[in-house]
Amino acid sequence: MKECDYCGRENPDQSDRCSECGTTLTESADEKSDDKPQNRPLLEWLGTSFLYAGTFIVIALLYLLSFGPVDHYCNKVVTKTSTTNAYSVVRRVTVRYHPWVGMIYRPAIYLRMRSELYERYIALWHRGDELN
Repeated sequence: MKECDYCGRENPDQSDRCSECGTTLTESADEKSDDKPQNRPLLEWLGTSFLYAGTFIVIALLYLLSFGPVDHYCNKVVTKTSTTNAYSVVRRVTVRYHPWVGMIYRPAIYLRMRSELYERYIALWHRGDELN
């Protein structure tokens, strides 16, 4: 039932005008909120989006940064070889990980092979290993 804002009479939901005074009936705030979802302001939506995106980025960075200590303490060097040609020295190291490291850190291991910056980060964890 719709209630007239002017005279207060209740009218059927199908009617557009009040049967008592003839005033045009409008939907009340309660009916509007039940039928349609609320429109959120753009800034609130952007703030929520940045919050979720920032959380995802922080988790991804922590995941990638956590591979440094795991690589340092859980890898086992199987072979080390180095070859020299006229222009450069090529060092090849074969490393074996525990099975759980291979499953959890597969994307980080792949990134290590492809990114020079990430390889330098991992090398920071192995800085003192050459001295021993």
